[in-house]
Amino acid sequence: MRHGLTFVLVATLSFFATHSSSAEDPMQPPNAREATWVMAGKIGLAASAAIQNADPQAVNNVMRDANQIANFLEIELPELPQKKGTPASYGATVLHYLLKDLGPATRAIEAKHGQPAAALMEMGVKSYILTTMYDPKGDIGLSIADVIESRATRAQLPREIDDALLTAIRSQASYEVVKKELLAMHQQVRAFLHSPPPSATNATATPETAINDQINNALNAAK
Repeated sequence: MRHGLTFVLVATLSFFATHSSSAEDPMQPPNAREATWVMAGKIGLAASAAIQNADPQAVNNVMRDANQIANFLEIELPELPQKKGTPASYGATVLHYLLKDLGPATRAIEAKHGQPAAALMEMGVKSYILTTMYDPKGDIGLSIADVIESRATRAQLPREIDDALLTAIRSQASYEVVKKELLAMHQQVRAFLHSPPPSATNATATPETAINDQINNALNAAK
């Protein structure tokens, strides 16, 4: 775990998790693939924040949003484990949730919306493990990079979307660089999946891009 990141996502979660959804909120995207990607990002963010001891209510609010998207997709998500035990044991429990417990939901997405959507689910959720477990000297980053690469192919994403992140991980770049490329990839995938394609009017900051900016600022403050 990255001890310097403890509590850094609390303010970020509080910023957006308590906002109610509206017709203009990107929480209700127009297609199943984009919906899956947004949902996966929220699950990953909530799990990362929970591991880092964020406010439980803020984490629950993010998972509530994820469950609203799950309803749109006509699937069910397992509950994110509540905090108990030591930080290490709880972290292991949450990682098991990301790697194993979400399996039935991913398979349900594949059954209802196809393999590309299921691949987006895996890619979105598992890529967030980098925010808590990445170490330039360790093997976890390399394993996650392999998952991202294979799922991006299955999801029929452009090859260049994950190039920068994969290069950063495999060249043992710093956590700061990998974090930057991770957030950039999430934004780029969302833009690619969005329908209609992004235009000049989409360049204005949206709640989703604002969230990524907030995360980036919070993580920078932990350096």
